[in-house]
Amino acid sequence: SLDFISLMAYDFHGSYEKITGHNSPLYKMQGESGAAAKLNVDSAVQLWLQRGTPANKLILGMPTYGRSFTLASSSDTGVGALATGPGTPGPFTNQGGLLAYYEVCSWKGAIEHRIKDQKVPYAFQGNQWVGFDDVESFKTKASYLKQKGLGGAMVWALDMDDFAGFFCNQGLYPLIKALQRELSTPEPEVPTPRRPSEPERGPSLEQDTFCQGKANGLYPNPRDQSSYYSCVGGRLFQQSCPRSLVFSSSCKCCTWS
Repeated sequence: SLDFISLMAYDFHGSYEKITGHNSPLYKMQGESGAAAKLNVDSAVQLWLQRGTPANKLILGMPTYGRSFTLASSSDTGVGALATGPGTPGPFTNQGGLLAYYEVCSWKGAIEHRIKDQKVPYAFQGNQWVGFDDVESFKTKASYLKQKGLGGAMVWALDMDDFAGFFCNQGLYPLIKALQRELSTPEPEVPTPRRPSEPERGPSLEQDTFCQGKANGLYPNPRDQSSYYSCVGGRLFQQSCPRSLVFSSSCKCCTWS
């Protein structure tokens, strides 16, 4: 009945708890048992697969934010440390217990550790503690989903990655771009051979004049349903729909025929 299911594999721990815990651990920690051992990405994925979900329809959710806590003691800073409540609100998200990735990058002098068993990092500064995902953990989770044969990945949310590239010194959208690189499987371009006698063709007269007098927007290509024209300032740009889709005038989009 469904084309895909996006699995929100985060918020496993948060400031509603009395001890620190990671927002989105990939695996359980050594020694965890019972209900605690199920609060991780792998356990959630395995449950959905065991209940009959086709692996290629399961989309693994990854967070571009962390869950933060205020520590009860500056001497106890690990996973499972006592906490008195949510972490201090970030300057931009302004929500206690939550920090965008770019806000975590803004912490000056924070000490960062990686949880060996769970394959994710956390950081603390003074009495503030945050468990979050970074480029390395995104790569590890991408490798995991490929190993499991899952359908792909989604993130929550676009605007909590370093979308402007101002904070992390990793360029624009460092988490999402890392994910894109890990999951991309570009198909090689195969040039269409042309007979030696076939002349090089320029734009047709119809293409030269098609956009004249038309408002900016998208228009069907009368010669090819799988492509469409984009008119901008009287200029024509031809674009193609993804494979097996056709352009629809009703929605001005590529859709199934």
